[in-house]
Amino acid sequence: MKKLPIYLNILQIEEYELNRFLAWVKSHPNAEKLSGKKPLIWTTKIKILYWGSMIIWPISLIWPELSITVFTYLLNPIEQIVLLILKHKTRGKINRLKSQGMKVIGISGSFGKTSMKEILYVLLSQKFRTYRSPASFNTVKGIAKAVNLELEDGCQIFICEMGEYKKGDVKEICELVDPDMGIVTGVNEQHGERIGNVENALATVYELADYVVKKNGFIFVNGRSMTKPGFEIYGIGIYKTPLEQNMEGAEMLALKLGLTRAELKSRKLLVRPFKHRLQLKKHGNINIIDDTYNSNPDGFAAAIKFLGSFEKPRIMITPGIIELGKESLRIHQELGKKMIGEVDLLILVGTNERTVNLARRYKGKKMFIEKISEWQKVVNSTKGTILFENDLPDNY
Repeated sequence: MKKLPIYLNILQIEEYELNRFLAWVKSHPNAEKLSGKKPLIWTTKIKILYWGSMIIWPISLIWPELSITVFTYLLNPIEQIVLLILKHKTRGKINRLKSQGMKVIGISGSFGKTSMKEILYVLLSQKFRTYRSPASFNTVKGIAKAVNLELEDGCQIFICEMGEYKKGDVKEICELVDPDMGIVTGVNEQHGERIGNVENALATVYELADYVVKKNGFIFVNGRSMTKPGFEIYGIGIYKTPLEQNMEGAEMLALKLGLTRAELKSRKLLVRPFKHRLQLKKHGNINIIDDTYNSNPDGFAAAIKFLGSFEKPRIMITPGIIELGKESLRIHQELGKKMIGEVDLLILVGTNERTVNLARRYKGKKMFIEKISEWQKVVNSTKGTILFENDLPDNY
């Protein structure tokens, strides 16, 4: 039965998408040998799937994926009813708080949403009673749970991060929380494996803009990804890091909410690089740049440029970017080319289409390792800079 909790962990990571879960099972016949980075969270749903599978243990022993699939299907109608009740309760709470003066800010985009949310929270929370949706709670179900459990009377600003995997996702969240204003952080090929292509991603993140514009609200968009008459544009200047770009958009929105430039100047000093997002550390005399959180093409390119400004030798350690779909080959080769002149040693984690295509266009020194933990065995330098770019979840 060793496979059962491992399979449940993967199902949870894949957000209960059975087609992706079953594809993973097919490509990992020796799953019992895997050691997970992210622990299984024993939610009510996971407990039901586990004990349901245990009831039919002869099947679970041989085909745990079959028992998991069966009980996931059986749970679905009940889950839908519970979700409808939860959404109704959430809308009621949002409407009540908005009648008391609360404003809702929506954030959508292929990348940069969490950083934007955290910057806005720092800028606004000292003047307004502010609530932000928790980490990883960016789906309808997650946001509804968070609102009902945590959003309190007297809240003046609710900052809501809106995730998107398919068309209609952002629209559904908008209908749930009714944003008064929004910010679109940018669009690229991130999650292309799920959402299909950039056009689909653009249409989906724009669902926030469409919703807010119909209400005559304010919408701010990253001008590098999109422009449209009537939108407030940011992000077209020259920046050292993505944090600076996000800061510009957050400042524009904060000014609309009544903050003065003097207030912004002091509060900007409170914004720090976020954990695992171009976070600077020291390992002896070596500079460490930790950029292991959920990489995307724009962030990856910015990290390369950032590394290039540091002391040599400049070493980059990366497994590449996941979920790019059909664009993966092109993007990885383009990123490999961008490393030339910025990276002195490229260490690739794993041998697959991502790492092979990064290596193909990069003309400098490179090597492959199987696990990221092996980097100290191959890096002999006692000075310089190491960039850790991206970390893979257990399903990769």
